[in-house]
Amino acid sequence: MTHEQGIILRWVGYFGVTLIFWFGLFFWSRYVAYPLELKKRIKKGKSWMYIPLWWKESSVRQNWTRVGTVFIVLLAVCSAVISLWHNISQIAPVAPFLALPFAFLAWFLFRKSVAYVPNLEVDCYYFLNGQLAKDYEHAFSETELKNRTTWKFNYLLLKADKRHRFLKYVKAMAVSGKVREEEWSEEEEKNESGSL
Repeated sequence: MTHEQGIILRWVGYFGVTLIFWFGLFFWSRYVAYPLELKKRIKKGKSWMYIPLWWKESSVRQNWTRVGTVFIVLLAVCSAVISLWHNISQIAPVAPFLALPFAFLAWFLFRKSVAYVPNLEVDCYYFLNGQLAKDYEHAFSETELKNRTTWKFNYLLLKADKRHRFLKYVKAMAVSGKVREEEWSEEEEKNESGSL
């Protein structure tokens, strides 16, 4: 192996590991840590938002999600700084100071990707609100409409969550703009009522 091949392999090794951590941060925050954002939005007054059962039922999972989030952010930032430090000798003296821009980048990536599922829930809620307003015209006051929308929204998402289809249902409803109650067949309804 020549010297140039060794340098290329070293670059690929360091930056490959760094990319794995950054992609890990993206997927972790998008598909695992999103209840953190849901709880934050509930505290800000959006009490109708639905938090999945896997999060509500286990405080251990809640704590491990928080710890995992901090850990993967630190891994992403440290791997980026270390890979630059080892591969570009001219920046070795200032490499520790590069942690700040990478930390800001990790925070930005986390904030954008953790908001994915909550934003889908917002789209679903307002779609459902518009659908109920259209279906019932002027039969309800604004408060009654909000209460019915909140109830139906949480009922549908709980139903999907119990069948382990929460994310699939939220995506389908937000993207297509349709409430897919027909996804559940009569047979599944019978099985569910029989198991209770």
